[in-house]
Amino acid sequence: MRRNTIKYKIIIIMILVWTIKLYSIEGLGLFWLRGNFAKIVAKVVSESNEPVKGAIVVIPETGENVETNGKGVFVVQIPKQVKIHIEIYKEGYAPYITDFFRVRKRANIPLKYKLMSSIQETITVTATATGKKLLDIPVKTYVIPLEKIEEEKPVNLAEALKFTTGVKVENDCQNCNYTQVRLNGLEGKYTQLLIDGLPVISSLASVYGLEQIPSEMIQRIEIVKGGTSSLYGANAIGGVINLITKEPVENETVIRLQNESILGRAFLKVGFVSNYISKDKSAKALFYASYFNREAIDVNGDGYTNLGVLKDTSFGVNLFKSFDSIKGKLKIGFARIHEYRRGGDKLNKPPHESMIAEMARTNRVDTMMSWEQMIGDDILKLAFSYSHHERNSYYGAGKDSNAYGYSLNPMFIGVLHYYHKTDNHMFTIGASYRAEKLKDEAASYDRFIDDRYGNIGVMFQDDYQITKTIDFLYGVRVDKHSKVKKVITSPRVSLMVNLSKYLKTRTTISSGFRAPQVFDEDLHITILGGEGFIVRNDSNLREEKSYSITHSFDYYYSSSRSAFQFSIGGFYNRLMDTFVLEEGEGTDNSRVFIRRNGKGLKVYGLEFDIGIKKANLFEFDLGWTYQKSYFDEPEPEFNSEIPFKTPENYGFATLMINGLKFVNFMFTFEYNGKMKMPHYKGYIREDTLETTPSYYVLSATITKTITIDSNKFEVFGKIYNITNQYQKDIDKGALRDAGYIYGPSKPRTFIFGIKYKI
Repeated sequence: MRRNTIKYKIIIIMILVWTIKLYSIEGLGLFWLRGNFAKIVAKVVSESNEPVKGAIVVIPETGENVETNGKGVFVVQIPKQVKIHIEIYKEGYAPYITDFFRVRKRANIPLKYKLMSSIQETITVTATATGKKLLDIPVKTYVIPLEKIEEEKPVNLAEALKFTTGVKVENDCQNCNYTQVRLNGLEGKYTQLLIDGLPVISSLASVYGLEQIPSEMIQRIEIVKGGTSSLYGANAIGGVINLITKEPVENETVIRLQNESILGRAFLKVGFVSNYISKDKSAKALFYASYFNREAIDVNGDGYTNLGVLKDTSFGVNLFKSFDSIKGKLKIGFARIHEYRRGGDKLNKPPHESMIAEMARTNRVDTMMSWEQMIGDDILKLAFSYSHHERNSYYGAGKDSNAYGYSLNPMFIGVLHYYHKTDNHMFTIGASYRAEKLKDEAASYDRFIDDRYGNIGVMFQDDYQITKTIDFLYGVRVDKHSKVKKVITSPRVSLMVNLSKYLKTRTTISSGFRAPQVFDEDLHITILGGEGFIVRNDSNLREEKSYSITHSFDYYYSSSRSAFQFSIGGFYNRLMDTFVLEEGEGTDNSRVFIRRNGKGLKVYGLEFDIGIKKANLFEFDLGWTYQKSYFDEPEPEFNSEIPFKTPENYGFATLMINGLKFVNFMFTFEYNGKMKMPHYKGYIREDTLETTPSYYVLSATITKTITIDSNKFEVFGKIYNITNQYQKDIDKGALRDAGYIYGPSKPRTFIFGIKYKI
């Protein structure tokens, strides 16, 4: 009996010790009163509950000044009965300042402090090609930080782009799920996609590229809308999306497992990220890997996919080395992507034994190297990138054995920038060279492309701080494209005025162009009524040109406990010599459309967004866009003056609740208004211009973080599209129009996952 009693006492003591240890690790801290002093052990964390290392903790009344350790923990001693307060500072976060309190026996002292990200300290590079604080940039810039990306639990870049004002991601094919992103209503072909400031996404890569870039490599996403060819050259008409890749900040490894279920079919995602930093912090390495596998989904039970098979394996490594003696920094990157996707019917058979099959097997290798050199106070940046993209494909119908194709698309990019700063000016001069080869064979459609494209560009920019309240930016770029006879000039001017401490107004007038080469939609063949749909260029095709005007009023306020942001603005995009399609003479099994220059297109509208954040409680964001768009002359197919798939109203709302103990909730709402959309014959008798109904998507996520010793587990569950909003009038059978698709990207989807951090 005595032995059992001792045994139980030992077990109870062990449980108590473990509980105290667990709670101290969770950041609840320990609080001791001894003699005339109190000892506090507390933890500082970010909004995503990650420990904040190196935060400065100050108690002004006693002169105490300590720094948080690698686990975000600090220890201070405070005299009893003395009235004090605690201040916490860390670059990139708003200062945290507590109320005044006295230390007593039963004092209620918070022992976990959550810092809020400071918008004033966010550094961006896309709008000006220089590192500058977000609030100081004269060009309106949207930033999707890592915390927001991780809250959404995205599989790839396409899913990470949601919930940004004026940004709309859409699926344009039921067979292979070709995806594009629109900025303020302009098609994806008008958006320049960058990785670390380089336009490394080639013509071929842009077809499925949004889904091929894994979320594991993303640190943040920066978006600038409007013409930006003055910095980035061709294709930057609607704006740019710049993907900033991760750089290690501490030694850690993160493993993520995620499973999705749609109508009982599975989608498995495995992600891995490992960081290394040398002791002297001069060398860093990041390795990431991703694998996901989606089974085919047939929503309406007709035997043909609405979401095709998707298998993707990718990995990459980024190496960083600082040379302090010569003030230089080297970065080397390597990425490898292999993807297989297929849609249609009879997926267990070879493609040519199916009534419809769209199949693409992609192999892609990206390499890059950059060097940053300090020359006094000036900076020289040099970057090179080489991408090798190869694809074997099948786009065919009716068991066509000749519909196999092959594409090869190597591309080289070299960029040189030099930055010179004076008291009031930041001058940037630069040059870039891009060489791209495209070989594409599709015998069944009588399409053989073997072409080369080259572009040389030089640019100049001056960011002029006229006064403390007025910033004026102007710049120009000159390009010579191999497919354009004349030199192309792209100017830009921006003005920012600080109307008060918290209120700013920004105005930008900019330009863009798009050269007449083979584009992404050419390299994706949509099946229409059992026939192929291909596009060819008119022999006299000229570049598209544009200018845009944006104006906004932006209000920002933040303190240690709360933040508020409100922005309202207007935009106007004017496109000239726009590319339009006219149906030409087809072949036996394909409809051929000729791309020629039309008169133009204009898109204009209003947008606003609101953000409210209360530390340790909740965060609410709302974004809305109202727009109009018209062709100068009706398009030739349906005589429509309104561009297709461009709703007048669309927006989002998100609510993050983090005030509950150890559990976070996130609710999201997406809305898309009515829009015009072509519906081609095959399943239906005649080509028709439809007006699609509006739709919304409501989703919910719950996340719980568990820490044991130094290991952290994040368990999450999510329901996407709770009300199961999905297109009701999808075509059926072998003669369907695979491009007639709108609405949410997926029907109701159940998601469960776990993230393990070592």
